[in-house]
Amino acid sequence: MTGKFKRVSKEEVIFNSGTFDKRKGRWTPYRFCESVKDGEKNRFEFRYGPEESTVKEQSKRKYEVEAYKVSISYSELKIHCFHISDNHRDYTPELLEKKNSNYVFKKFRKSSSS
Repeated sequence: MTGKFKRVSKEEVIFNSGTFDKRKGRWTPYRFCESVKDGEKNRFEFRYGPEESTVKEQSKRKYEVEAYKVSISYSELKIHCFHISDNHRDYTPELLEKKNSNYVFKKFRKSSSS
């Protein structure tokens, strides 16, 4: 449901037509590799830690075997699902996604600088 709801105000959350499926292909410091262009080795892996520091350069080599520092097979991923009920108006799926992403990236930066 990531991207399905958008907070308009503290009291109001509306439906958003965005979907995770559309967003998984954009350039970010991570990728869900599902394209045949990813090849047998990297297909169906979650990859992060891009080797390049700019969107332009990383997008040129995102399908390469050595384009990211870390690769995790889909079969090794743990997926945590959050249900936001009416009792939790302070959180949206977008906010939870941001919090999770920030946690992972901070942890990765800390471990890669050690």
